[in-house]
Amino acid sequence: DISTEAHERAVERMIQLGAVPMTSLQYLLELQRDWARTETYDSTTGIAKKWGGAYGIGINYAKTMFGASEGGH
Repeated sequence: DISTEAHERAVERMIQLGAVPMTSLQYLLELQRDWARTETYDSTTGIAKKWGGAYGIGINYAKTMFGASEGGH
């Protein structure tokens, strides 16, 4: 196992070398790229709803308000 301090120091070294930290949600949405990609739409929104916190709640809100018409859904 690695300590929290060791992990934080490793992240700091990566940032010093030019890495840009991102969240798992940012990564997921970067993989999706475009909401018109219907083959991955349901999986991506499902993951975001379950694990995306406020973003997931926002998806449910948008679906209620707009009928999920984005991306052909």
